[in-house]
Order: sequence, then structure tokens, then C-alpha cells
Amino acid sequence: MTDTAIWVAPERELDMDDPDDINEHEVMQVAGDMLRNEDGSVMETIPACRKIKAEWQCANVQGLLMDGTTAHCILTVYDAINEANQAKLEEIGRKKGPAAIADICWKLVK
Repeated sequence: MTDTAIWVAPERELDMDDPDDINEHEVMQVAGDMLRNEDGSVMETIPACRKIKAEWQCANVQGLLMDGTTAHCILTVYDAINEANQAKLEEIGRKKGPAAIADICWKLVK
């Protein structure tokens, strides 16, 4: 996994019906380094979500560019479930990454 995320930032309007319309020259790095703890270790998903929500920004969480809305969704579910299920959700995050947690949480939020 890389320390930076990639985002497409074209200088022209894209043809959404043509998947070959984007070329490698239009891809640039924008997210920067992953969120890290004070000791330099990569921040886990839940603390990273709390930081993103507090600042209402997007950030690179373990290779995933996460926005404030997704972070808020994850924390809404995480804070609503009991400690046993919180531990299970954290374990899923350690094994499969923040995208797996986001998928689960978006399915649970109505």
C-alpha cells in the first residue's frame, strides 16, 4: 500500500461514457501522507475518523481518501453499538482496512 492516495484532476471536461477518456498524465497525488500518530505509526481507522470529523476535512486513512461525511457515518455507527461489536468493527478495520468499515457502516445508516 502506498503512502499517498491518487485523485483524478483533469484540466478538461471528461466524457463519462468513455472509460478510456482518462490518461495517466491527468492523474496526480493530492492527499499527501497518511494520518499518523505522534510516534509516527499509521493511525487506525476510528481515531482517524474522529480527527477528520473534528476538522471536517478529507484525509488519507491507510491509503483511502476519506471525506468528512464518511468519517461521520462510521462514527455514528461505532458510537451506537456496544463494546463487543465495536471491537469486532475495529478488528475488521485492522484486517481489511477502512473501506470495509465504511461499506458496513453505510449499509447500517438509514
